Parts: sequence; C-alpha cells; structure tokens
Amino acid sequence: MEREEIGALGPTQICVGWWEVELRAARLRTRPWLERAALVERKILPVVRTSDGRARLLDGHHFVLALASSGWIDPVRVETVADLRGTRHPLLEMSQRGWLHLQLRGGETAGPDALPTRLIDCPDDPHRSLAWALRKAGGYDKSPHPFAEFAWADHLRPFIPLDPGDPITAGALRRSRQLAHRTEARHLPGWLAAPTATPREPSRRGARRRAA
Repeated sequence: MEREEIGALGPTQICVGWWEVELRAARLRTRPWLERAALVERKILPVVRTSDGRARLLDGHHFVLALASSGWIDPVRVETVADLRGTRHPLLEMSQRGWLHLQLRGGETAGPDALPTRLIDCPDDPHRSLAWALRKAGGYDKSPHPFAEFAWADHLRPFIPLDPGDPITAGALRRSRQLAHRTEARHLPGWLAAPTATPREPSRRGARRRAA
C-alpha cells in the first residue's frame, strides 16, 4: 500500500473550485477524528509520478484540498497509475494521454508549463464550484468522463457571471438548474432531461471566501 504526504501531491488541472473546497472542509471539521480517519483510509487516490518529485493527482483534487484545509496532516493512500520519473517531458506525455486539464478560468487553453506545482497554488474557478453544486442538487449525473465538472462549468460560464472568490448563491444555483435540463446541454456528460430527485442545495455555512 502506497502513502503520500499531502504536500507532495501535485495537480493535473490548473484551476479548482475553492468554494467547494472550503464547504467540504467545513463539513469535515464537524466529523470526529476517527470518522475522518476511516474516510481517508477508504479513499485511494490515483497518481502519476513525475521527475519533479511530485505525485500528480488524476482525481481527488478537491477532496485532498478540503482534507488539508480541515486540519488533516497525515499521509493519504495513493495508487501509482504511471511512473514517468524517467521521462524527459512528463507533463507533455501526460497531456498527450489526456491526463491534464490545461484550461484557465476564462476558458483559454494554456500549455503544460502553466500547471501549478502545488495543489494550494491552483487559482479559483468559481464556475467549477457551481458545476459541483449543480450536480449535488440533481442537475446532472456523476460521470466517469474526465473533467466532467469543467465541461459543465464551461457551459454555465456565459450565462452566470462569477468572479474568483465569489460564493455560489441560491440564485446562481437555480439559474444553473434551469440551464442544465435544456436540450442545448444534452451533449454534456451526465445530462438529464429532468432532475432525478428533489433538488438539494449544498449548505453555504462555513464556506469562506477565497480570492485568486
């Protein structure tokens, strides 16, 4: 079983949704330590090892950041999907394999060199948080499609203006639900013609505002 310090984990995406991170961290803080420990033990994070000494996360960015923000300091379980430490240009190879999401929060595409080294240095994309909140509210199904939430974030971006550090309001979530079930969104991963259940809005209590 592999374990890795949280500080040694690196991202495979440029941006994260910091509102989501802080909301999940606030929830984790309410859990007893043993309950958090059991959650961490069940979670196995897929990583790619690169020549800069990082274990780059293929999934679980928001979970790990929320865990760290909640005060967790112990190593987490990982599984090495690929070891590229002997590769001359590991990020380029990861990009060619479709393992990187190199999009800035405005929708522009960057090169692999724009990828932060540390998770904590990822800038905020509030529409990524909105896409997560929309899924939690029954707006679309969880999908195995890589970076599915970013596809939804890009769909919502032109219709719902948000700046880095903005919280996700009830009004923004209502508007996103209206947009989610239109036929114009049917190409998106996890699309639903109608909600699967009564909408459930993520609570905003305890989520702190973070600017980029």
